[in-house]
Amino acid sequence: MGKMLQHLVSRLMTIGVIDRFKAIKVHQNHKATVGVDGVRTFLGFAQRIHVTWKESQDGYEVVWSDVRFCYNRKLPFGVDVRLDRDLNVVHHQLGWRKKAWAPPFV
Repeated sequence: MGKMLQHLVSRLMTIGVIDRFKAIKVHQNHKATVGVDGVRTFLGFAQRIHVTWKESQDGYEVVWSDVRFCYNRKLPFGVDVRLDRDLNVVHHQLGWRKKAWAPPFV
């Protein structure tokens, strides 16, 4: 396990996300995004972390979200990371995935 992945697992255990699970299955896409500045910053202050990924035509999209800001079954705050087929970071964005006038008003 790499140093960044160990940090991620320990961080998730500290904030109570994976303390109930005995086995941790981490996908390669998640491992590839842990070194991105936006993801590292997000992991520094996020308290309730949810990670998803989906495959696209040119690679993968990994979405890190903080569940504290859940509104209408959507997770409008987090980091979006696009990867190519070789798991190299193409683009990443940290912030809100909503319009300024849309709730939640933070």
